[in-house]
Amino acid sequence: MPVPTETRPRDFRVAIVGGGVCGIVLAIGLCRAGVKVDIFEAAVRVLRTSLSLVADFSSRSMEKSAQASESVPAYCTPSFQTFILMISLGPNAVRILGYLGVLDKVAAHTSRKGPDLHSFRFHAGWGDHELVYTVRLQKVWSDPMNILRTVCQYPARPEDLRLGLHRAALLDALVTYLASDLVTTNFNKRCVKIVSSSWTTGRVVLHFTDGTTHEADIVAGADGVRSNIREFVASEEASVKSPAYSNCAAYRGLTTIEALETAGIKTSLGRWPICWMGNGQNIVTFPLAKGVINIVAFVTDFDHPMGSHHSPDSDKWVKQVTQEEVLETFSEFGEDPQRILRCIEEPSKWSIHVVYPNLNSFVKGNVVLLGDSVRSETRTTSDRDISPDLPCQAHAMLPFLGAGAGQGIEDAYVLASLLGHPQTKARNLEVRPVSAGSEVCTCTNVILLLFFFFFAKAILQAYDRVRVPRANFVAARSKLAGDIYQGHGPSGSSPDARRADLELIWDPVWHHDINADIENCVRWLVKEGVFV
Repeated sequence: MPVPTETRPRDFRVAIVGGGVCGIVLAIGLCRAGVKVDIFEAAVRVLRTSLSLVADFSSRSMEKSAQASESVPAYCTPSFQTFILMISLGPNAVRILGYLGVLDKVAAHTSRKGPDLHSFRFHAGWGDHELVYTVRLQKVWSDPMNILRTVCQYPARPEDLRLGLHRAALLDALVTYLASDLVTTNFNKRCVKIVSSSWTTGRVVLHFTDGTTHEADIVAGADGVRSNIREFVASEEASVKSPAYSNCAAYRGLTTIEALETAGIKTSLGRWPICWMGNGQNIVTFPLAKGVINIVAFVTDFDHPMGSHHSPDSDKWVKQVTQEEVLETFSEFGEDPQRILRCIEEPSKWSIHVVYPNLNSFVKGNVVLLGDSVRSETRTTSDRDISPDLPCQAHAMLPFLGAGAGQGIEDAYVLASLLGHPQTKARNLEVRPVSAGSEVCTCTNVILLLFFFFFAKAILQAYDRVRVPRANFVAARSKLAGDIYQGHGPSGSSPDARRADLELIWDPVWHHDINADIENCVRWLVKEGVFV
């Protein structure tokens, strides 16, 4: 069920606060339906593409390696303060990109040049690094005896195609689908407040740091974990207006396959992502283009409930740390993970903050939340956090299932489908004041206002009915996945226990029928008398 396509523009406008992946996907869907869109993005400049970032790191690594003296270990590759921040799109998100007609161009921006069922391997972080689990059905050779054996495989389907790419590359592809006659993009526009307009219009007014305002029929907030739109929507849920520390931190960095081989690593890292599982910790490595490896090492405090205390680095959610701190934190890991961490010269530490507890609703009046604004995530970094070249990125919800970006894309697709439905018109969404001077005028305004609130709220309520339970379920499942990786799953910490807990963990995420959700929304709107 692709988003409806309209040849003529609609007679209402939607303001999208946040020009990240979720906001742009929503804008694309609305454009397809002929809905006019105003995008307000806080960023002041266009970010460099992923290919230039990888090429820059790779070339600087080779230059410094060539200049290194014999007294400098060859595996200590030069650090580069631009981190390659990847987005993982599961089969559920890949299907939506296909529905929207953008998949081919997005796929062309990946290093693999298309979606595939690439393997994701889970190794023990200790001992001989036993291969515990893999998500692709295949035979593997066990080391060191070279005896053919079968490890526990995730029963992936042939259609379970995934994409992994840099956030900048994804945006590069998506923005080309924005219709210039329907979309107005405004940069350096950070929303600081949202208020209801006059009672005669039923609209809302956005206020920005530069003193300007914008009045909108519908406001969609996709402005991240520090969302001011969320504060408006969750005004009655004080405990979730501000982000909470998740008790989890991530150390990030880059290295090269050449550096790892020089360091003596035995595990092959260049073909597939690997999760090294530990006790209260796990390390993930992703191969990128040009022989670059992205490294993310997670550590979780299981002694305190989520949100019960502030981050130890509460003054700065992202900061540079020493290599010594990383090695000390992950000292219980075996030889190969230690070699990987020693190849990061200048790592950074990210304190992961979340929206906790979960929101009970994503909607207030004609204001709606999607993506990062409603779920757990690492904070979108600002230029002040690390360097002027650091691309902004946020992992929607805890990142252990690689499902956060997909949930934001699901949000955007459902919302675009409902707002872009042929029966969604200005008469359902907007109240226009009539001329003053009579009691009929006042009564008409009241009737129109009630009419607006009923229909606008009903359409957004339909979105709320399907997206709140779905998103909160995936957020909880992502937390469960992290617990399993770090030895705190329901079955325990042994390899067999982790295998049992990982069984089918992705199924309800990957195989959810998003079009059935939309059909249920439409049936409910017909039942409520909003649609016919």
